[in-house]
Amino acid sequence: MTYAVSGTLFGLEGTGLVLTLNGVESLSPDVDGAFAFAAALEDGTAYSVTVTTQPIGPVQTCVVVQGSGTISGADASAVSVTCTTVRYSIAGTLSGLEGTGVTLSLNGTASLSRSVNGAFGFTETVADGEPYVVTVTAEPVSPVQTCVVAQGSGVIDGADVTDVIVTCTTVPHTVGGSVSGLEGTGLSLTLGTEVRPILADGDFTFATPVLPGVGYTVGVGTPPSGPAQTCTVSNGQGTMPSADVTDVSVTCVTDSYPVGGSVTGLEGTVWIQLNGDEVLGVTGGAGSFSFVTGVEDGQPYEVSIIGQPVRRRSGASPLEELCELTAATGVMDGASVQTIQLSCQRAVWTTLDQTTYDDQGVITQYTARDYSSSGGELEDRYLQSEGPGTDGVWFTQDDTNFFGMFRVYNEAGNLIHESTVTNIGLDGVLGTL
Repeated sequence: MTYAVSGTLFGLEGTGLVLTLNGVESLSPDVDGAFAFAAALEDGTAYSVTVTTQPIGPVQTCVVVQGSGTISGADASAVSVTCTTVRYSIAGTLSGLEGTGVTLSLNGTASLSRSVNGAFGFTETVADGEPYVVTVTAEPVSPVQTCVVAQGSGVIDGADVTDVIVTCTTVPHTVGGSVSGLEGTGLSLTLGTEVRPILADGDFTFATPVLPGVGYTVGVGTPPSGPAQTCTVSNGQGTMPSADVTDVSVTCVTDSYPVGGSVTGLEGTVWIQLNGDEVLGVTGGAGSFSFVTGVEDGQPYEVSIIGQPVRRRSGASPLEELCELTAATGVMDGASVQTIQLSCQRAVWTTLDQTTYDDQGVITQYTARDYSSSGGELEDRYLQSEGPGTDGVWFTQDDTNFFGMFRVYNEAGNLIHESTVTNIGLDGVLGTL
């Protein structure tokens, strides 16, 4: 009587598996499950089931359990064949690494950190026929580098992968930003040894690249002129990141310079004004003056007198001075102006008729002709004042109409002012110069 040899196959994924019974009969199962050899063996006959050809696509290793023995009055049906897919390693070469902390990943799960150049290999394996992908998950720092993987993906094909290439390079980046407020010419910015001319407001970028991790400083090489300006750099220093720097800000402001000059002969207080704006009181004894408000370079300046000096005297007319300015206008040209001359001297008042002075040369009384009265009667008139910024105000002792011409002479006897006094009112105000 004869008996059969059979068993069960597990885990088969590839093709080409060949099982052999006693080195003679071959069987090629292609799916998991039961299998049986065709040959019948006599009772007492030895049997041995072996794998003579392993599966491929994917490559597998099949192991036989309980595959040998002796026929003993029954079929040998307990043979077990278990196949497992072969796994292969992934390895390669790392070059160009200068920084620290490069991390590689295999299929998004396995991680490998490297700090030196040379060969590397993942401890995790990939089954034959399965895809693999090597990526960089963390770039090196100090300096910052960019690492690129070549030959890092594919499908395992019955062998270890040993040709993955990872190359790290230190990639330079550019430094740039924007300029605002520029009015002059000749501005240049510096980055290291590079000097970049700036012609107008707007964006700029230096041509010199800077490696990540390296410090950079943007400065002003030559400030603008015509008008002169001061340019300030913001965000101009730092350590180069692994991206372009675009936020450097350069703000230019036109320089302002003080306006002033010298004072001679002043006894009272004279009020002067700069460009119709700031008013400055200059008091006797001062040798110089200077306005607080500066004037921007390239802009015009004009200093004018808005109030002649007046000093009141008890029981008499005020002691008055006349001041004049020389070199009081111009255009700012990159420097302060201190060449304006404010010259003052006592004023001598006179009229068409007789005038009386005190011992300081101040009018105490004058006589003037009242042209509106019959016979040209002469009357006494007196002089007083209302203070800085106004001319002298003349008073009379009666309410008759008065018209007269008054002239002002300096101490050299030269005519420097001439006015007509009119409009006497019932309150006694005769008129103003």
